[in-house]
Amino acid sequence: MIRMISMPVGVLALLAVALSCAPHAKKPGILKDALASSAPTAVQASAVSTGLRGAVQTLGSIPYDGFTLPVVSPDGRHFAIQSSSNASVKTRLAMPNASVPNARIATYRIESNGLSRISESEAGVLLGRGASFAGCLCEGPRPGGARALGVLPWGKSEVEWIVDDGRTNAFASLAPDATLAWSTREAIGGAWSLAIRIEGVEEDILIAPPEGAAWLFPVAVHRTCVCAVHLRDGVASFATFDPTNTASLHSPPTLTRISDRIDMYAASQMFAPQQGLDAITLTGDVLFFDPTVRAIVAWNPSSGKLVSFPGQPMALSCIDSMHVAALSGTSVRIRTMGDDQGTGTQLVESVAVPRRLPSADGQNGVLLVAPEGQTLRLAALRPLPFAPASKP
Repeated sequence: MIRMISMPVGVLALLAVALSCAPHAKKPGILKDALASSAPTAVQASAVSTGLRGAVQTLGSIPYDGFTLPVVSPDGRHFAIQSSSNASVKTRLAMPNASVPNARIATYRIESNGLSRISESEAGVLLGRGASFAGCLCEGPRPGGARALGVLPWGKSEVEWIVDDGRTNAFASLAPDATLAWSTREAIGGAWSLAIRIEGVEEDILIAPPEGAAWLFPVAVHRTCVCAVHLRDGVASFATFDPTNTASLHSPPTLTRISDRIDMYAASQMFAPQQGLDAITLTGDVLFFDPTVRAIVAWNPSSGKLVSFPGQPMALSCIDSMHVAALSGTSVRIRTMGDDQGTGTQLVESVAVPRRLPSADGQNGVLLVAPEGQTLRLAALRPLPFAPASKP
């Protein structure tokens, strides 16, 4: 359901005043340098075949914190996990007076015959919500409540901090074009604002919420489309911003209502199964767990339209424009978009979270992540090239 929220004049004035540069200096190019975003040569998504052949390959089992799901690099070569953590819910949600956790991130390289553990981070680092070609996003809680955002390069133990201004910065999302969006507030507490960093623009954008509300768990789609959860009085809605359009940033956004019985913890679970590559479809829709229907739903930021999937999936990964890998019930199946009657093709008969696994030739496979206590069991479906049609 879509409805326009009419803000009082005073709220509009507050929004206009709050739109400004973030209270810290930004070194030009630092995000691009940290990302080192040089992708391997790949074909465009439109050239990818609409079928998939291949066999599920067992990669192995690895220890993790028992809570945080891995994030995968855009080239499918690496992934990161929270290898250990004693972080409480209060710490994971970056709440005031949260303690600094004893937490580390481990990074892995996906080999043709299994997994190679290539590094472990310094202590006190929490895994973020996405990854680049160079490394994974992470958060660094500080004594006193501040929190920094950084990139942990693949194979390294030291984090390169890219937002470290004494504020509490959390829940960052990274678009393929290096647009970064995150929630931010004063270290001692207060309302969550939305911060946006665009590569090539010297100053960050800071958007304060309307009175009594918060901007949480943003999704950076690209430099002209950043989405965020608007949470107020238990009501969660989606909103879209165009960071390149100053006039639109000063106007009250259209809100798509999601749920009217939700708190910050429940809002965090909306994106727990959909992180990094799997937070966005190949056509730019945002994927999230809808607490009302208890299934993954796609939301179109342009139209506000909500689209459900057959089988009530608990987690979902896009393979191409026509196929998804979906966890429904106790099995993962490949389903065809628009086919509400078919059961799809079963990949594994067990509970596993599918993750998009790109390859250098532009085809997407599926990384299957099966949590078992303090262990993750991983397998992969890698696409086989399609033989060219024979000439008559």
